[in-house]
Amino acid sequence: MLEESKKETEEAKKEAEEAKKEAEEAKREAEESNTLAAAKEAELNKIRTKIYEEIPKLDNVYVNKEVAELATDAHKVGKAIDPKKREAQLNTGSAQGSRMIYKLPTHNAKIVEDILKVAQRRYHIASIGGWEHYNNNVEHSVDVLDISATVVDTLASSFEYMKRGALFKKVISNLQAVQGITSGEADGDVKESEESEEGQESQESQELSLLKAWLGREIEITGNKASSLAIVAACAVFEVFETFD
Repeated sequence: MLEESKKETEEAKKEAEEAKKEAEEAKREAEESNTLAAAKEAELNKIRTKIYEEIPKLDNVYVNKEVAELATDAHKVGKAIDPKKREAQLNTGSAQGSRMIYKLPTHNAKIVEDILKVAQRRYHIASIGGWEHYNNNVEHSVDVLDISATVVDTLASSFEYMKRGALFKKVISNLQAVQGITSGEADGDVKESEESEEGQESQESQELSLLKAWLGREIEITGNKASSLAIVAACAVFEVFETFD
């Protein structure tokens, strides 16, 4: 009896230790789960507050010309992840050689290339060997590529919490950076334009007032009714133009 009781006690003790271990394991798993959940929540909060982050530009769009085409407007536009390797391949497959005259890193070269194809549809000759062939001023192709890539990359770098106004300002700011002007210069151009328009309007208003005064003086001096009617009609015309301004 004593021996059986001792055995039962040991088994109960063993079960209690196992239960304790299981409880500790469950507690540890719960703590790990809570830590993981907290980390995920922190990451989500970080994403929620993030509005813009420059996206990697691992793709490239390029403009290529055959040596025989250097004196013409003919050129090709293509895309490549490794432009140097692509340029070497182009030179190998060209009888007289070719030159990659422009290359632009972007997030998605296919979209940029497609935008160019739509924008320059009137100059598009053919799609051959993975290239889009064009016959227009090369500088215009470069401009369209710059603008397209800038807009695409800026939009791809934005998050859903970025407000409309902030997104527009970011796109415009990045386009100005590509164009080579600062926001201060852009604001100065707008202000200068507004001041010029205001000055022109003021000068026109002064000239119109002087003309009206002269017409009125002529009526008083001549006393000619026919002339007076013609002058009144002229005044009415000036009034109409002034209303449109």
